[in-house]
Amino acid sequence: MTLVFGYGSNMDDAQMDQRCPARAKVGIAVLHDHRLCFPRLSNTRQCGVSSVEPSPGDVVWGVVHRLGVEDLAALDRSEGYRADRLPRQNGYNRLPVRVEIDGVVTSVDTYIATATRNPPPPSEAYLRHICDGASQHSLPEFYRQYLHRLAITYGCSFDM
Repeated sequence: MTLVFGYGSNMDDAQMDQRCPARAKVGIAVLHDHRLCFPRLSNTRQCGVSSVEPSPGDVVWGVVHRLGVEDLAALDRSEGYRADRLPRQNGYNRLPVRVEIDGVVTSVDTYIATATRNPPPPSEAYLRHICDGASQHSLPEFYRQYLHRLAITYGCSFDM
């Protein structure tokens, strides 16, 4: 079993039900001293997609999932990660991070995007996945409001 921190569209239950149907939710978690960013063009989604990057004092909230071997392999495929390739050849790289779950610092894996040149902004549909996931898992209100303001910054008009 592997613990994986989902912070972007991997918080959305509908998406994760398709990708990892046997996953178990461990809980919500916070990644300290990082911020959400959109450094990569997704050819599948045709928009910028999320990652996290170091940023002192900032936080990224998300969901920790417990994945078995099959679900982890499926998520690796979805994220364009293969351990046998050079990191720059992967869409995302699965890397260890330390998150806080209910006050306990825990080592988990997460997916960090390989940046592409001049990525476009995220789409409204993609940002909706992120906001829906934050609501589904009752992330802190201040963080849900941050995501909503972020969506408005990118020109989205949906309500939370």
